[in-house]
Amino acid sequence: LFRINILIPSYTIRFTRSGRQRPLGIAYVEFKTRENLDAVVKQFDGAMFKKRQMSVKKHVAYDPKRRFFGIGKKPAITSDDLQLTPEQPKTKPPPQETKIEIATATVTTTALDTTSVTGTVAGTKPELSKDTLYIPKAPAKITDESLRDFFKEYGPAQIYIFRNRKLKRGAINLKSSYVSVLAKVDSSQTSLDDIIVNLKSQKLNGRHVVIKPAYKSKIEEVASKLKSPAAILGSSLVSAANNEGSNAVTKQIIDAERSLSNNALATTTA
Repeated sequence: LFRINILIPSYTIRFTRSGRQRPLGIAYVEFKTRENLDAVVKQFDGAMFKKRQMSVKKHVAYDPKRRFFGIGKKPAITSDDLQLTPEQPKTKPPPQETKIEIATATVTTTALDTTSVTGTVAGTKPELSKDTLYIPKAPAKITDESLRDFFKEYGPAQIYIFRNRKLKRGAINLKSSYVSVLAKVDSSQTSLDDIIVNLKSQKLNGRHVVIKPAYKSKIEEVASKLKSPAAILGSSLVSAANNEGSNAVTKQIIDAERSLSNNALATTTA
């Protein structure tokens, strides 16, 4: 069949002293003419050799560009593949008619009372006070005297010092303790917003505090808690503790605070 060269690749078996080689199971055969190549492929492709079926095909030369960039690409379109056709006018499909059926039904409505406990309608913002300021987190060792000195330029009238959480006996407090403050000031000359802006730069017991207008519902809540006997007892004991500094009185204050849901510690009126 006019063959010129035959190449049978093989490999050396590793970990053997004899250096034995074994063929890879493939072979390359070179022919003189393309006609001889076509005849061999046609005759021997799929034929049996030593009880194994052979696959004979034409060799394709290695092309690195085809290896990395030819996968998944479509063949380029040439000018021979294009056929000129007369341009057809673009027509839009007629709009489809949409039928909407409205089902009628009888709906019974029931009026609901949306008024909350504090007197505000659900879904609306609580009403703000025009003369009372609220400090959510003030230093725990705050006193009436230091608060009145802090608000002295705005005529503080009534001041409430209270805690929003119950004290737990034996609990380890990893965070610095704090109290909340409600302070009624004179807003006839200066608006509450301007008072807040002026006090933001000042420190209370060496710390900057957040000041904002108080909710009327919060003022009513604290005032109602102070009417209970436990709150009155706690208020009087706080005054005594500030004056005398007794440890026994401080223990009684803690016992009195436990009886309150939102413990009011002190209330003073100018």
